[in-house]
Amino acid sequence: MESANKTTIKSGIDFANFKQKIIVSVSYQNFLYKTLERVLEKLSHKGVEESERNFIEHFLALAYFRVPEFRERLLACLTKGADLNIEEWKLVEQAKEVTASRFTGSSTPSSGRTNFLSLFDWDKEFYQYIKNDKKGIEHQTKLMQILSNEDWSKRLAKRGLAYFYFLKEWSDHVYKTLVFKDHIPWQDIPGYRTLVLCFLYALKNRDIRHFPEAMISVSTSLLHNERLFNPFFTIIFKKTSLYDSVNVCRALELVSLWFKTLERYSRKLPNSFDYAFFFKGIFLILESEHAICISQALIVIYNHLHFFPDDVKKEFAEYFFGKMFFKLFLHWSHNVRYVCHYLLVYRFHHMHRENKISNDRDFLTNELNFNSVLQEDKKRKLMINDFIRLEIHRVLDILSSAKQKCEELVDQNQTILLMGKTIKSKYLLKKAILEKVKNGDLDASFSNFSVLNSSAMENVRLNNPQEPGLPPPSNNHRGSDDLSSRMRLPSVEYEKSEGESNPTKVKHRITRKLIYFDAKENKFTEIPKEYHPYILIAWKEYLAARESYERWCGQANAFDDRNSELNPLPELIVRVPLDDSETNTLPNDEW
Repeated sequence: MESANKTTIKSGIDFANFKQKIIVSVSYQNFLYKTLERVLEKLSHKGVEESERNFIEHFLALAYFRVPEFRERLLACLTKGADLNIEEWKLVEQAKEVTASRFTGSSTPSSGRTNFLSLFDWDKEFYQYIKNDKKGIEHQTKLMQILSNEDWSKRLAKRGLAYFYFLKEWSDHVYKTLVFKDHIPWQDIPGYRTLVLCFLYALKNRDIRHFPEAMISVSTSLLHNERLFNPFFTIIFKKTSLYDSVNVCRALELVSLWFKTLERYSRKLPNSFDYAFFFKGIFLILESEHAICISQALIVIYNHLHFFPDDVKKEFAEYFFGKMFFKLFLHWSHNVRYVCHYLLVYRFHHMHRENKISNDRDFLTNELNFNSVLQEDKKRKLMINDFIRLEIHRVLDILSSAKQKCEELVDQNQTILLMGKTIKSKYLLKKAILEKVKNGDLDASFSNFSVLNSSAMENVRLNNPQEPGLPPPSNNHRGSDDLSSRMRLPSVEYEKSEGESNPTKVKHRITRKLIYFDAKENKFTEIPKEYHPYILIAWKEYLAARESYERWCGQANAFDDRNSELNPLPELIVRVPLDDSETNTLPNDEW
């Protein structure tokens, strides 16, 4: 007993009633082992009530740290028969480790790491004091018998629902145990690498549309370590086919959920985040032809643009306001146009509405792209702000001009339609007169034909007094062959009736092009013809989005919050239609 007291004094722990504490510790050890036996027995049952399941999950998370032998058996069964060489895990290992001193506030990293590990090292902090106790040895023998039952290990080795529920409780337990929750050295937690690799293995090998809710819940809980975002989205993007629209939408929903989780945890994207690969996937979706997928990709950017650093925002703005702008702003799908307009107004315009340094686009481009001396982060940020603001003005000026031209073409279109009806009426009148001349019912003189023709034109005018484009009344009667030239019609397409050489039906076709000067490319460029029918309706929808934005600013004082973290943006939801095969009940894992 004296030697035990000396040992405790040397280790810096002075217990007044050491023997009594040993008795309590052995009793608690017995309680742990008996409870573990009961929990592992329940784990092998399929039908378990929710309250019992919650207790099992919670106790297994505690037993992982408080029963080291159980932890060793668990990690061994999880790695058995599984190839845990996950390539994406390198993204986590390559990230720079944060020193333990930042986490603990200690003066030396080694002391901080020791204090952190002591929270989970029960072998050193608890069991070493009772390892020589007679009852403690008996309990240890009993534990080996409990763990020798392989039913529970087979259940967890499946890496199914039971494993997901356990892993979520485990992650939450670690996070709740710590007082300082920033810069947690997750890599120092015993077995952390193996547990996460097993989850990444499941993430990689399961069909994304069959992810159970427990698995998704685990992914959000594990994001207490924000560096896991990188392997999560990389695995999802790599396994998703661009031609499987349901999986694409599901992948984007998961990525959006992970962004929201980081925001809820007050975390930022890790320094090692692979922006190039992320936006490569987003760009591929935006360049595809599936409207729902394009809408979902834009919603991800709309909701989480503030996560990205300024240089990344600039690169995306160049892409968005470049070759993709007319496709998205003038898209045939209302959903795509709707999200595009909100992204333009609530994100780009709201975040970059004020001029900071210069209105010269060429100057800003040269400074940002070619001036390597520009090292002042604050100045560069202001220049990026001005660059994006000028891009917004550039494309809106182009669209405003195109809208005015389209309105002019609409007026011409109405005129052409009326002229077409007039030509058709004149042709039918001429045909009737010729029939009467042929039958001898009418004199075939040119003057009679011309007079009747003028009367018919006057009748058309009287019947349509408000229609634009009709020729003014004239006393000079000219032949019908001069009618088109006198009206100066644009290009008109005629359709001939079968067996006749003369046109009986007139189709109108506007042949003008919408051409603008692209200051970015320094050349004249044409707005593709397939987008022309949507210019007027898209502009009207854009103005509606601007009105909604102005109301939002007035109600929420949004001008005081540049990035809108405090004032939530209007929520955008795009419903994904499912066919019969996709509405079938998803296969459920066994508990």
